[in-house]
Amino acid sequence: MSDVTSAADYDLITQSVADGRLKHFALTADGNGRWATTQGLKRSVGHEEGIRSFVACLNVLRELGVKYFSIHAFSPENWGRNNAEIQYIIDLVQRALTHLEPSFMRDHVRFTWAGTTNNLPESVVDFFHGLEERTAGNTGLTLQFCFNYGGRQEVYECRSQFENDSIDWNSPTSRFGYHPDIPPVDFYVRTGGELRISNFLIWQLAHAELYFTEVPWPAFREAELLESLTEFCTRDRSFGRVPASRQ
Repeated sequence: MSDVTSAADYDLITQSVADGRLKHFALTADGNGRWATTQGLKRSVGHEEGIRSFVACLNVLRELGVKYFSIHAFSPENWGRNNAEIQYIIDLVQRALTHLEPSFMRDHVRFTWAGTTNNLPESVVDFFHGLEERTAGNTGLTLQFCFNYGGRQEVYECRSQFENDSIDWNSPTSRFGYHPDIPPVDFYVRTGGELRISNFLIWQLAHAELYFTEVPWPAFREAELLESLTEFCTRDRSFGRVPASRQ
């Protein structure tokens, strides 16, 4: 528990998880490069610190008992960056996930990849699929790692699911996408100061609570995560109904 999070707030978070109010947490990790620039550092250092934030948040969510964590790590629009930075990000992600695999097995974390194969080297696709296969039997937190992921692309590539009569268009719990076994998002956080979802999980975010913070991703650690989760616990999710607090 963070020093800036009270015991009462922490208990409130754990109760929300236990009650099933917070099953799926999603996050757009933004601000690596800007953070590094303001610190007078290379952009690569920002990406490295971003990995540390990812590990910190993953561990906190796992310890809290959250069942699903989706992180938007790279979008198709990011291919517009220079080739050297793109290759650095790809290599960094592979190194980090390789290093984390033993802890995934120890802590029963299931890894899933969401994204398109367009532009991705075959070796990277094989790496993601291999990690999926090796962790498929794990029954703890499911990590949906969204790399080269765009929401519109997901809707297009998964459009055949719309032919399934079991989809309830009016239900906030209807499932769809690359991994339809993963439920819709309950709480979405974006770091780095931008106020948009940027084509991330556009179906799954339909009824999610949204939280935007100026804190850049490399500086978003346990304290900032718990602060955001405390905010989530204060909200009354109505799903179109009149909340009990307003009746």
